[in-house]
Amino acid sequence: MEQNQSSTSGNGFTAHVPPPPSEVTVRTMESDIASMAASGGASPKPKPVKFSHKTDQDENTGPSGVSGAPQSTQATPGFFSGRAFLILSLSALLIVVFLAGYYVLYPLLNPPEQAVTKSPADTSGNANGIVEHKSFFGQPTDGIFTLDIPLQIEGLQADRDQVNSFISGLSGTFFEIKTENSLGKPISAGDFFNLIGANIMDKSSFDTSFEKDFTIFLYKDKNNLWPGYVLQIKSGESRIFLQTLVQSKVESASTSLSNLFLNQVGTAGAQFQDEILSGQPIRAMDFFGPTSTLAYGWFFNKYLIISTSLDGMKQAVLHF
Repeated sequence: MEQNQSSTSGNGFTAHVPPPPSEVTVRTMESDIASMAASGGASPKPKPVKFSHKTDQDENTGPSGVSGAPQSTQATPGFFSGRAFLILSLSALLIVVFLAGYYVLYPLLNPPEQAVTKSPADTSGNANGIVEHKSFFGQPTDGIFTLDIPLQIEGLQADRDQVNSFISGLSGTFFEIKTENSLGKPISAGDFFNLIGANIMDKSSFDTSFEKDFTIFLYKDKNNLWPGYVLQIKSGESRIFLQTLVQSKVESASTSLSNLFLNQVGTAGAQFQDEILSGQPIRAMDFFGPTSTLAYGWFFNKYLIISTSLDGMKQAVLHF
């Protein structure tokens, strides 16, 4: 048995020496792995760990290093996404529908008008070759008949025999005449006066100021047959302006005014004079013939009546 060693100092104090330390066991990773395997555990495996290292400076600094508010990281939607894409699609659809309607449906629903080609034989008709005749008279006349004027004639006297053949068996004093050309169509006012050689106005003035349709009447007295003519002012034309135009045209055409008569009346008198008929002012001029007078006047603010008889003009006014 080992005995504890001690030493005695010179002063008689005895010192004790401590025993050696106990055995110390050191743990290592290898010993831990062996211990885990001995107890039935699996060997440890490494697992990657992500660390987010952020400093106060990073939170307050923008992408360019400038200090400021934190930048939003939310993605901005693209131009062709969401509402913008829907609006663009609808706009494109509307454009396609409009173009289809304009270039496809509209021409089908509104075909272009075919150009009217005037027949060479229709030289006595109006510019369109069509005149729809309707009498201006509201009161019935004693008869209506058609006068054919296929070619240009020198005065209405050339058709006197044709007129006499129609009214020879008719009673009455006031008749209406319809005119037709070689194609059996009504003749316009401008063409009619040109055909009979009564140049009271040029054709362009007729077509511009008056309706193409007009009415011819025939008054019969104990002496003769007296034709008259009724023209209607176009809508929008001024009667005051036309009064001046007609007066200058009619009263300067004295050499051809006799062609308005159905019988020979000789030469015209000196000049037109102012008169009153049915309460309206008119202009009248006598011819050197058997009681023949040419008169014209404006009635009901839209009609111009030219008559070869004052009594015939009165009857015309009474028949409106």
